[in-house]
Amino acid sequence: MLRKYPQLKDKDHIFVVSTADEIIELLNSYEKAIIVFSFPECPWCQSAIPYINEIAKEQEYDKVYYLDILDMRENSESEDHKKYLEIYEKIRYDIANAEKINAPTVIVINEGNVLGYHVDTVTSHVKNENNVLEPMNESQIDELREIYRKLFSLN
Repeated sequence: MLRKYPQLKDKDHIFVVSTADEIIELLNSYEKAIIVFSFPECPWCQSAIPYINEIAKEQEYDKVYYLDILDMRENSESEDHKKYLEIYEKIRYDIANAEKINAPTVIVINEGNVLGYHVDTVTSHVKNENNVLEPMNESQIDELREIYRKLFSLN
């Protein structure tokens, strides 16, 4: 699944591709963890994934749980849609009561509580006049790294 993220060059990445059931179990556990809600078709996700991996490793996490939410979120007929709704209801108030789980959404949990979250990349990383999302510049990358450093250091 993560081979669909060509910007993730780290062959020893720490992403664990997870099922909705595994994420529900994790959200109900006492484990401290990072969870990423994402999907390969999302250009912001493509930009964020390498830096999530980099900073999580820097902060000495040994894994980041990854859930591809596209089909389960968008297709109410999908087998996992009810599970998506269960996850959404569990975290919605902790992610600013969003109408849905946007991608990428990164959360840090501990003891069943969401300690913090981040959505998208950085505010200035938007599509251009041709509706194309350009790669992040160095300033944007540094800003995103700092956001992840602060988020991943929450206790």
